[in-house]
Amino acid sequence: MVVMSVFALLLGLIYASIQIYLLHHWNIWDGWQIPENFIPKTSVSIIIPARNESENIEACLRSIANQQYPVELFEIIVVDDYSEDDTVARIRDLEEPAISIIELKAMDLPATRAHKKRALELGIMQSTSDLIITTDADVEVGGYWIATIVSFFEAYSPSLVTGPVLFSSGKTSFQRFQALDFMGMMGVTGGGIASGLFHMSNGANMSFTRAAYESVNGYDGVDHIASGDDILLTQKMIEHGLSVRFLKCKHAIVETQPVSNITDFYNQRLRWGAKSEHYHEKAIVWVQFVVLITCLSILAFLFLTPLRPIKYIWPLCVLWGIKIAVDYYCLKSYSKFFDRQDLLKAFGISQIYHVLYISIIGLLSVFVRKYTWKGREVK
Repeated sequence: MVVMSVFALLLGLIYASIQIYLLHHWNIWDGWQIPENFIPKTSVSIIIPARNESENIEACLRSIANQQYPVELFEIIVVDDYSEDDTVARIRDLEEPAISIIELKAMDLPATRAHKKRALELGIMQSTSDLIITTDADVEVGGYWIATIVSFFEAYSPSLVTGPVLFSSGKTSFQRFQALDFMGMMGVTGGGIASGLFHMSNGANMSFTRAAYESVNGYDGVDHIASGDDILLTQKMIEHGLSVRFLKCKHAIVETQPVSNITDFYNQRLRWGAKSEHYHEKAIVWVQFVVLITCLSILAFLFLTPLRPIKYIWPLCVLWGIKIAVDYYCLKSYSKFFDRQDLLKAFGISQIYHVLYISIIGLLSVFVRKYTWKGREVK
């Protein structure tokens, strides 16, 4: 019991130290606000890969087209990735002059595993601006999204910027868990970049200069990997000594929907986990390892406690107690910034979901390299 308790305490303290360290670096910067004297001058190309997004594409494009930013200074390029529904027809029905469509099925292209990277690459090739913004076809953005990104680039001249992506609250406890978990991931992303410990990103809200993209030869070298269009490009930038920043601003938020069932969640998280073996920044791997071992240990103690209560009840209480306390403390801070305190009502059940999904998906991502996404089987 003593050995197990000491192990649980040490692991819990390591887990807590990482989370508090990242939260500290999140908190020490107040964030970004558009300057009062900001006058838009920079032209922007927004690239949106889309596949089977009939239900979401109209709302997405309307939110981007209706920006508080001069329409003559931005273009929207949707790259349709062999959609099997009426995504393209819905885009055309909008009759928005700022929107153009690239249909991959009309092009003679070789087979690939990295479908999204190819769509982005072709969209960037046909774009005209020196500042590129990428997002997904199932998001909605606020009216000052472009202005926030551009003003940040003009102030700091970074090579690449990643911004916050949030899930809507949803209707079920499972969806609220996803929203709470993903909000925490945004805090960890921002804290990791602010501290310089590691650099993660999300392709649903990422922007970079054309010069930086070309200087690292785009997706060359990672174009054989099915996923990772965002973080692998970000790490290429870091390896070339380029500046990567996180845009901490409410106006920069893009919002999307959580998945509604376990199967879609499994495929989504397995897709995210499968690219971890290609991370070059070892700090990301170590942080993920600590989180995985913490959750696996909690799960193991849960199963073993009924068999030998005296030996395992205290390690379980110590480790999970530390995790619960530090998770709540961090999520409360992140939720205050994002005005999502309502999500904390789902904190209790979310702890159970979190331990289960990290343990199961974390292990499976090591051994399973096949998943289904957007109607495709990907390896």
